[in-house]
Amino acid sequence: EGSTSILGQELINALKVNSQNAKWLYLSGTPYSILSQFKPSEVFTWNYTDEQEAKEKFENQLNNPYANQPELRIYLINLLKDLDLINQNYVGEDDDYFSFEEFFKCKKDSDEFEHESTIKSFLDLLVNQKKQEYPFSNEEYREYFKHTFWYLPNVASCNALEKLLNEHIIFKNFKILNVAGKNSNSLRAWNDVLEAIDKYKYTITLSCGRLTRGVTVGQWTAILYLCGGSNTSASQYMQTIFRVQSAYTDKITGKKKEIGYVFDFAPQRALVIQDKIALFEKELKPYLSIEKITQKNLQFMPVIANENNQFVAYDARRLVDEIRKNTIEIICNSGFTSTKLLKKSVLSNLTQHQIDLLIDINKKSGISSLKTYKQYLNDNGIQESSSQTKTINKQQESKEKNK
Repeated sequence: EGSTSILGQELINALKVNSQNAKWLYLSGTPYSILSQFKPSEVFTWNYTDEQEAKEKFENQLNNPYANQPELRIYLINLLKDLDLINQNYVGEDDDYFSFEEFFKCKKDSDEFEHESTIKSFLDLLVNQKKQEYPFSNEEYREYFKHTFWYLPNVASCNALEKLLNEHIIFKNFKILNVAGKNSNSLRAWNDVLEAIDKYKYTITLSCGRLTRGVTVGQWTAILYLCGGSNTSASQYMQTIFRVQSAYTDKITGKKKEIGYVFDFAPQRALVIQDKIALFEKELKPYLSIEKITQKNLQFMPVIANENNQFVAYDARRLVDEIRKNTIEIICNSGFTSTKLLKKSVLSNLTQHQIDLLIDINKKSGISSLKTYKQYLNDNGIQESSSQTKTINKQQESKEKNK
């Protein structure tokens, strides 16, 4: 979407002056932020889902032009639970999402983590043999994830994590490539990564933005998404995770990369991104329901959670329901009078009926309570999860103590 930048607009305006009768063709791989500028009849799309569907249905698999294109799989990891951080300050005030900014917070004017012991526990968790949902928990996984991309909040966190990785009992065997900061640019960083991959058996690339778009490193098999929150746009998210969807064939073994893995440590955000994508696609295909669009997307980009030590893939109904439940929980916990009720990003996750009911509750009640929350869920046929009950109970108890 470079056309929306100042430089892009200046170029377009200059071209229009000299080419008044010209036809305009806008090309974008992730056009979510500019789709509203066009009528559905003016848009032709060929996206990841179309590609994967064509790959699956192609009759002659020997000559399948899409055969080299890997599938993407998104794994959700709940650090609040796995690191026992539920009662600590690792949840954002504005959206109740996991706060990477707090988790990776560095000391003032320093490249040392404020919560260094917690970060060390996180690294240990990544290689814990008892935690098979983590990408480096056994030798087989480490062989597949020889070259990975870690997306972090800022330069300081990249610098601090580079130091801890080099000191770690497992990760010290990886070549750590920190491409953040003033000492690099995208072209130099890209070349450094490719050279290191040729030279070292294992690499980890740390970035806070660089190399998240417009570059291809086919050897990357996974991305660890360790930044952002509710403000992460669908365009930014998809551009970043597609770094691991690039086709690659090993020169020695001839083995193709069949799957690119995304490990998202903000489960709520990952679900909402899927919903945002479905909403964008519905603008182009208004005759399809959100659930139907989501189901097709999940067929080719499954979202997988670990539940009781079993991997469970979301279906469309469950994903949509969970987003709505989480949204309602945020609003109820914030007291109904919160400005979150006015946010489009929040309301877009609810049905019109749910929005009307919340506004009605807001008019009648200036406070949030466990009773109100449960009553709202029960009246609208929304099943309450055990994790929600525990969270609400703890917050309610805390409010009562502070009265």
